[in-house]
Amino acid sequence: MDTEFSVTFTKRNVNSKRILKLVENVIGEVCNEYILCRSTLIDKTYDYTELATFLEMFFYEMIEKGEITHFNIIADHRNNNPMNVRDGKIEVKMQFRQTHCLNVTEVIAHFQSV
Repeated sequence: MDTEFSVTFTKRNVNSKRILKLVENVIGEVCNEYILCRSTLIDKTYDYTELATFLEMFFYEMIEKGEITHFNIIADHRNNNPMNVRDGKIEVKMQFRQTHCLNVTEVIAHFQSV
């Protein structure tokens, strides 16, 4: 593991602190395993597609358990400037709707290489 990441969260419309804490804990535990450093002779960048895939599986499990009804993960060029990614700054935006709730909770994970 070449690089480690610290993570901070921005949250909106939180309906369940328990579910939010679960999401934050899972992301904090796995981010260093699923964000990979891709190096070349003159440059390096970070690949976070494995993290997005892991989070999709995690949220599908939450749907199966009946904790949420649907989700959306944005972790691509829409919220990650290539220059920021090269500097180790990655953003993953997650939106999910808790079962029996009208609001959509939004959690943005901000990763920074340390």
